Amino acid sequence: MEYRRKLIILSSLTAVLALAYTLSLIFDPERSGRRSDSYVWLDPRLRDSIDRIDIRGAGDSAESLSLWRRNGLWLVLRDGGEYPARETRINDLLDELSRRDSYPHRSSSPLSHGHFGLDEARSARITVRGGAGLPLLELLAGNSGAGGDIFLRKAGGDEVRSGKDRLSSYLDAQARSWLDLRLFPETENGGITAESVQRLSVRPAAPENTGDGEPGNPAAPLLISRLQNSWRISAGDLSLEPGDIEKTRVDSYITGIINTTGEDFTSAALPPEAASLSLELADGRVLNLRLGPAGDSGQRQAAVSGSPYTYILASWAVDRLFREPEYFRRRAGPE
Repeated sequence: MEYRRKLIILSSLTAVLALAYTLSLIFDPERSGRRSDSYVWLDPRLRDSIDRIDIRGAGDSAESLSLWRRNGLWLVLRDGGEYPARETRINDLLDELSRRDSYPHRSSSPLSHGHFGLDEARSARITVRGGAGLPLLELLAGNSGAGGDIFLRKAGGDEVRSGKDRLSSYLDAQARSWLDLRLFPETENGGITAESVQRLSVRPAAPENTGDGEPGNPAAPLLISRLQNSWRISAGDLSLEPGDIEKTRVDSYITGIINTTGEDFTSAALPPEAASLSLELADGRVLNLRLGPAGDSGQRQAAVSGSPYTYILASWAVDRLFREPEYFRRRAGPE
């Protein structure tokens, strides 16, 4: 009987301690605070329905930017035109908005909004829409806090939260940071690689003048043809066989052409062609890049066959498109 009485007492004590521990977990302010800090701004389940994002910078003179999704592709609206957007950048923004993270509660008082830089009229704003009706999210971004945090609240709501600032880089409403300026972007046929190029024809521009004010004669067109796993090059009377060629230089040159990006788009029509490149691919496609004459700063307008856009290329980007044939010749090693 004594043993049974002690067992009952010990079991009761154990139950009381377990209950006390459980209650301490439930009512622990710090633990409860951590749970309430966990927050997500945009329901991840809404991602597939998003078809428009509007971004407005902070301040009275802030610029605005609109991104639209049509037929599965994101576009930047600018100056009445539509231009391809950097979809990876848009996806990164949506990842940030739909990621559950720590956003501690800071205030629920409307009087505090100005202190946090979250007044409706002047704060930066990201509006996410999906079809007609109310926005899926209208997020206001305010001041930066200590430790690299940023203050945030939903438009129309009073609750202010803060979190690690991963949004400021997206709040720039300058359209150029959102434009996909690749001359040869990926398509439904996939991206272009140096291995897919079978033939490259390059017609350089003629020199500006010969010293007497007359245009000079253009250099002979450069022709690079694939020969099994190597290349053959011809330009005028010059002919280089695979053994004469530094293959890695040709591969790097073609990869550079494929990865060329413009500085901006222009709505102006391409002026008379001054130089061109032609890429013949293994799948039968032929991509023609046409360039206009050089401007005052060496920039050139450029257009790619099958694309409705005209690009502006920087002078250094243009220089990389044109190489002398001797550039690809294999250098003799030390004896």
